[in-house]
Amino acid sequence: MRFQRAIFDVDGVLVDSLHSRAWREALREPRGKPDPLIFVTAASEIGAVPGRCFVAEDAVSGVQAAKAGGMAALGVALLGDEMVLRSAGADLVVRTGVPQR
Repeated sequence: MRFQRAIFDVDGVLVDSLHSRAWREALREPRGKPDPLIFVTAASEIGAVPGRCFVAEDAVSGVQAAKAGGMAALGVALLGDEMVLRSAGADLVVRTGVPQR
């Protein structure tokens, strides 16, 4: 599994994109989500303050991890689970008709 970081400016223009070593290291941690380590590490890697970041997540544990890390959470509802993501603390929930693989 490969992870990539992308940084966009305020107009949505891609500024920087690269594979993050710190992100991969965070994945090796024994603690999984809802521990916020993976998101806090990613924010640190790009020099961002967690309170100015948002995380897009389709899982309750991911939304909880984002919030625990002091970040905004965008819940991506794949299977009609909007209310579950909202209950987990998502700041905004969007629906998609794309099934999860």
